This record gives sequence, structure tokens and C-alpha cells, in this order.
Amino acid sequence: MLHSTININKLNEKMKYTTFFTFGLLFTVSLYSRAEGREYIFTYDYNGATHDLFGAQRNVQLDAAMLLKDPSLVGSQVIGISVDIPTKEYCSCADIGAAWLTSELQVFGEYNSPNIQEVYGLIKNYGTEAEPELRLDVTFPEPYTMTEDGVYVGYSVTVTNCNVPGVGWTSKYPIVTVCDIVKPQAFMFHCTKGESNLPQRYPEWTDLGESLNQALAMRVIMKGETLEYGAELNPLQSLYVAPESEGMVYTDLNNLGTTQISSIEYSYTVSDKTGYNKTTTQEFKLDEPIPGKLGAYTTLDLPFESPDNIGKYQVDLRVDKINGEKNEYPGSSTFNMEVVPFLPVNRPLIEDYTGMWCGNCPGVYVTIRQMLDKYPGDMLSLSYHTEDRLQGVSTDQMPSSSYGLPRAYIGNRQDPVNNDNIESIWLRQRRQLAPADINVQLMWEDEAHTSLRAESNLKFIFDEEDADYMISYAMVEDDMTDPTWKQTNYYTDEHFEGPYWDLFCGQPHTVTGIVYDDVVLYYPDTKGIKESIPSTIEASKEYTHHASLPLAEAICRNANMKNYKESILKNKDNLRVVAVLIDGKTGNVLNSASTGYSKDAPLYIDPSGIDSPVGAETFVESTEYYSIDGILLNTTPGNGVFISVSRMNDGSMKIEKIHL
Repeated sequence: MLHSTININKLNEKMKYTTFFTFGLLFTVSLYSRAEGREYIFTYDYNGATHDLFGAQRNVQLDAAMLLKDPSLVGSQVIGISVDIPTKEYCSCADIGAAWLTSELQVFGEYNSPNIQEVYGLIKNYGTEAEPELRLDVTFPEPYTMTEDGVYVGYSVTVTNCNVPGVGWTSKYPIVTVCDIVKPQAFMFHCTKGESNLPQRYPEWTDLGESLNQALAMRVIMKGETLEYGAELNPLQSLYVAPESEGMVYTDLNNLGTTQISSIEYSYTVSDKTGYNKTTTQEFKLDEPIPGKLGAYTTLDLPFESPDNIGKYQVDLRVDKINGEKNEYPGSSTFNMEVVPFLPVNRPLIEDYTGMWCGNCPGVYVTIRQMLDKYPGDMLSLSYHTEDRLQGVSTDQMPSSSYGLPRAYIGNRQDPVNNDNIESIWLRQRRQLAPADINVQLMWEDEAHTSLRAESNLKFIFDEEDADYMISYAMVEDDMTDPTWKQTNYYTDEHFEGPYWDLFCGQPHTVTGIVYDDVVLYYPDTKGIKESIPSTIEASKEYTHHASLPLAEAICRNANMKNYKESILKNKDNLRVVAVLIDGKTGNVLNSASTGYSKDAPLYIDPSGIDSPVGAETFVESTEYYSIDGILLNTTPGNGVFISVSRMNDGSMKIEKIHL
């Protein structure tokens, strides 16, 4: 079906098929049902949801859709939609909208082209003139019966007044979204070019749900039978575990019935191609019950026991009971489990690009600070200051694009993440399997403390013959502040709550006294040190590499700054080195680790240069122990990997890594 700009003539042709209705309570729905039964609403916009707005900053036609594809929906009918069209000062939409169904999202010319049916309707005001509540309600003339293939349900509106002279554009209009929803293709978006001379923003259908962690707030009206007790588990990632251990699977628990869920009994069968087959049943009690509203869901870490032997397994999973009652939904799910020799500590690296001149950058600053407090020891960040006095990496050596601050990357150095989703994407990345475990220790190369030595130890999980890995090292400083530094602040009129927001919300347009952490002072090989890791990898073998990082290299590398080529080091006691494992094929970050602080770093002694007096017997006078990241231990360590520094009677030192 060819699609043209919405116009009144086309509306009149289809008006005889259009009816309008109103709805009450909103809630998420996912049902195992048949076409017989009552009407219900499928939506991600249930009570308590947090909303946002989205647009394209243009006077154009906007098309938004969500994918309905779930075995539990097969047999139900899609009979209409209801969607809010919010009002906003200086912005407005045409009073005609469209609802449509299509088996695939496609564009003909610059217009959306649905292939099942499309119905036009009036956007009506269900509020008052002073407090309008605009909504598009449309019934499809032919109810659509859901199949296993699923269907896209969408709507279209035309923005007629967005670029207002003297006011500026707004992208936050008029698509209503629900925050903190991660569902496949739950927010698909496209728009026309319109009459603007500017480039078309979204010429092809784009999945914005994954990048924004949002879903459309549209209500889809359906018809079918509902369940009293119904639930399904939808694992979101594969599970990697060590032999004879317990792992956690990140999964959605979807309520498919009308009963509140406070506990479940689930069973899982682990099998492989060799004939291994074991079924286990476990109970899980939720910290907070899932509301007794059709399809409300939560995301949780569900425990699973691993087999004894290394290998790849399939896990078949289902919910048997809900609050002790039999689950009426017959569906199940599967995911992959891999038992690996050992499980590396995975520390996804957040690389953020910021600047003191950037008024939006405090948003990333607060997010990173909050995460550092929330995940101490696990969360690592590199903060690349850009176009300010703390820029320690030249623009052409930045590992990613710094255009349009603030920017943040997690692992994938080509694909920036939205600030609102940094934590959720980081958590998702942390559950992935890192190819190697990394430890890195820090020492001073000289007694004058003018240069740091970073030594990394890597242990890979699997044998590899054509590996392409590289290591690199970034010198960073924490707790950097100066009363003369001024941070631009665009959060003056905001009222966000939570740690660190008080530094910016309600504060002046320019704030001082900000403390910066993770500042990259020197990073000579941002894209990896070639041949730092051999191409032939032996599993579980330790690979060691080291690098020197002179403090004299911690200088401003922005030629536009007055302090260009001058030292940007504030306190050499607060230095750390972050070791970064890089995929040589993609340039992406695979894992990372940090040393302790330089104030606790021992002096490096080259063992090959130690000569003992001829005929003299040497012995250990004293021994100090350090953690693998260079922190001095006050007591003799227990089990683990440590660094011992032994002082010999002849004045020499013996430094070695020990396993206790």
C-alpha cells in the first residue's frame, strides 16, 4: 500500500471504517489466549511507569511502531489502538492521525508503506481547553488475528508547528515513550523529509528502543481469553559458568495472568549432544511482587547449577508454579549454557568524552559518579577531557569520535550509548564472557618517582591460533580539582534527585569546585600496542606485558589551550593506570583492569641487574606483600595471587608474584 502525506481527502475515504473509544487503566499485557474472550489492552505503559517524549525536530510526518510477536499472543485479535498526543508550548500536530498494521516495516519514497491495513482518525481532546488531553483512538475495520510471525502495530502523526522563530526546535515532541523497558523492537521510528532543507533525520526505520531503553506508550486494543495464573521466563543472555558452580541468568519474568506473582517454582533441563540430560527444580521468591496486572514484568538474575564438565549445553526452562499454583501458560524457553575452565572477571570499560565548557556534560558526570559508588571495584571509567585544559590525548588520537559532547562508549568504540542507558548497558555487558582475565600492578621505575611502570598479567580461557589481541595502558588521575576551574552547567532549572545532582541542579550556569575522577592524563597507545600479545594463545597460560609511563608526558594536548604542552598533573599520589584489552580486528574494548594508587606503589627493581657479593650468602631480612593492583597489605595474605617484595641482607630486593 502506497502512503502519502496525511490529508483530509484520504481521511474522508476511510472515515466510514473509523470509530472512536476511550479506555481506563493502563497496563502491560502478554497473553496466551484465543480470539474468544474479552477485550484487553496490550501496552508497556502501566501504572507507575516513567515517561519521556521523542521527536525529530522537524515539521514532518512521524511514524512510530512496536512489534507484537509472542507465542502467548497467537490467536488473539488486534482490533484497534489508543495513543496520547501530548500538548507542548510552541508545538502542535495536525488533527488527523493514522493507525496501521504491517507484516514488515518498509518505506516507499520517503513515506511509510504498511501492507495490511491503515485507518485514519481525528485526534480528539478529552480534556479541557485549559488542560487539553489529546488522543488518537482508532478501530481497525478488520480485526487482525495474531500468528507466530507477529505484526507491527503503528501510528502516524504530522508535526505542523515545531520550528518556531525565536523559540528554537524541540526534539521532545510528540511521541510518548515509556522508560526502562527493554523489549525487542518496542520503539521503531521513521519520519519524512518534509519541506525543510535540512537532511532527513530518520529516512529508514530505526530501532530506538534498544539505544534509549524505551518503548512506545501506545495502547493496542486486543480481544482474547485471559489467564488467572500465567507466567513465562524470557532469558536475555547466554550463561557462562565454571565447572561445578552456580551461575545467574539475566531474564525477564513476564506475568501473563491476572494474579500478583510473589514466588515461582521453575524447572530446567540441561542437555548436550553427548547425551547428558539433567532436570532440576528450584523455587525463587521475588524481592517485590509483580503486580497482578496482565503482563507486568520484572527482570531478575535467576540461579542455575552448572554441569561438571567443560562444554556447551542447552537449557530448556519453564515456570511450573506461581505462588504455589499451577502455571496455566504451557510455553517454555531455551538458552545456551557454556561451562568454561574459569570465569574471568569482566570489567566493561566506560569511555566518556567531556569538557568543562559543555553544559550537558554534568549529566554524564553524575551518572559515572553514582555508578562508581554503586559498583566499587568493578566499575572502571576513562574520562577524556576535550577542548579544555585537562585534555591529555590529542584529538586525532582519541579512540572514538568526540563529536557532540557528552559522548560515552562501553566496549564498542564505534557506537556511543545514551547517557540514560549507561548503567543498564554496562550491566548487560558485565554479564558477557570476557576472553581473558586481567590483573595489572603499578610500580615506580625510579626513586625520584618520575616514571610509572605498569605490568599486566593476562590469562585466556581458550586456545587460539590466529588471535588478534592488544593491550594498552592509560595513566589517569582521581580527585582533581582547582578553584579556578569553571564547569558550564545546563541543569540550573532542573530538580533531579539523587547523589551529586545537588552540585548542578539549582546552581549557577557556571559552577566551581567540581572534583573530577578518571581523567586521562596520558594514553600513548589508545588503539592498542601492536604485538603486545602473541597470536598463538594457550589456554590458562599467563601472559605478561609492561609499559613505562613518564609523568612528564602528562601534558595538555590541545593546541587551543593556554596551557598547551604544560603539565596537567595535580597530585602524583592520586595516579592509577588502567590496562585495556583491545580486539585488534574491531578496535573494541574486551576487558580492563586498574592498578591501585601510585602513593602505595613500590619501587621496581630489575631482577637481572641484582649482583650479590662474591662468596656472600644472601638471605631475606623482611618481606612485604602487595595486592595484585599494588596496594600494600598490613597482614600476611590468605589464598589468592599477590606480589611479594623481599628485602635481602645485601640491600637488594626480590620481587615476585606468588600464588597462595
